[in-house]
Amino acid sequence: MLICRFPPGAARNWHRCNSAGRLLPCIRGRFIVDLILVRLLFVIVVSVTCYVIAPFGRSQPVDAGIGALVGAAVTVTAAATGCPNPRYEFWLLPPGSSTWLLARGYSASAVFSWKAWATAGAYSWSVWARDASSLGTTSTSLGTWDAYTAPQYVVATPCSSVSVSAAPAMAPPGATVVISAAAIGCAHPLFEFFLLPPGSSTWLLGQAYGSSATYSWNTAGYATGAYQISVWARDAYSPGTTTTTLGTWDAYKNVTYSLVTQCSSVTLGVSPAGSAKAGSTLTVTAAASACANPQYAFWVLPPGSSTWLVLRAYGSGGSATWNTAGEPAGTYRFAVWARDASSPGTTSNALGSFDASNLLAYPLT
Repeated sequence: MLICRFPPGAARNWHRCNSAGRLLPCIRGRFIVDLILVRLLFVIVVSVTCYVIAPFGRSQPVDAGIGALVGAAVTVTAAATGCPNPRYEFWLLPPGSSTWLLARGYSASAVFSWKAWATAGAYSWSVWARDASSLGTTSTSLGTWDAYTAPQYVVATPCSSVSVSAAPAMAPPGATVVISAAAIGCAHPLFEFFLLPPGSSTWLLGQAYGSSATYSWNTAGYATGAYQISVWARDAYSPGTTTTTLGTWDAYKNVTYSLVTQCSSVTLGVSPAGSAKAGSTLTVTAAASACANPQYAFWVLPPGSSTWLVLRAYGSGGSATWNTAGEPAGTYRFAVWARDASSPGTTSNALGSFDASNLLAYPLT
C-alpha cells in the first residue's frame, strides 16, 4: 500500500503528491489530494479550502462606523472565496467577555440575523468558513475552519439629551460666538448646529454632523435680533431616532441668542451748569456712543437717601426735565443708563439693566 501523506508541520493546502508518492507544491487554497494505492485501486479524496472571507460584506474596524443601536436588527453577511461550496459558522464575543458564544453552527447560509443585545459596547464577531468537502485546515478547542475573520461591531445607546451654552452671553454683529454642546446617554456623540434668524422660518445649517461639540459662529453680516440655535445630537452608530426633512437626531436642544448693538459709553450733563437754586427746573441730558438706537433711563438720588428715584424710564430721547419745587437744598446725584434698542443690557442690578452708565453730583442751594 502506497500512502502519500504530509510531513509533520506541513500545511495541507500547500502540497500535493504524484503517482510516485512525492510531495509537490501547489497553489495555496486550491486543492489537497491524498493518493492511496490499495490493491492497485486508486482512491482519490479531493478537498477544497476557503481562503478569503469578509463578514458584513467587507472587513472594517470598529472605528469605521460599523454598529447599531441596542435592539436593532443586524444582518451579518459573509462571503468566502476559493471554495465552491462554502459553509459558514458564526461566533460572538460580548464586550468584556473572554468566552466566545456560538451564534449558529456550520450551514450553507452566508447570512445570520441578530437582534443587537441590550448591553452596549464593542462586540467581536468571528465568522468561520470551510468548504463542504473540507474538514477544516485549522483546529481549535471550538472547532475547525479553512478561513475566518473577526471584526468588531459596536452596539450603542442613543443620546438621551443635549445641553447648549454660548459665549459671550450676547454679542454685536461681527463677533465670533462659540456655541458648545454636551450630550448625555451616548458614548460616541456627534453634533449638528442650526440657526434660525429673527423673523424667518428657514433654518440655516451652521455646522454639519461631526464629533466636535463646539461651533464657532462668525456673525459678520448678520442683523441684530434674537436667533434660535438648535443643536442636534446622535450617537455615531445611531441613524437617529427622530427624522425630519432636515435630517435625523437622537436628542436636540433649542436656545435663544441675541445679536445686539451695545452702547459703549454715555455722557451726562445738567443744565443750568454747576448748581441751581431749589425750585428751579433742571434739564438732564445724555449722549451714548457706539449704539445705533440708544435708549436712556434717568435717575436721581436725594441728599441723605439710599433710594434712587426714577426721573424717566427708558426711552429714545436723550434728555429729561425735573422741577425741583419743594425739594430741599443739598447735593443730589443724577444717573443715566443707556442701552441699544436691540440690547437687553449687558449689566444688571436690582433696578434693571444697561449697557453703559454715568453719575453726576449736582447741588441745589
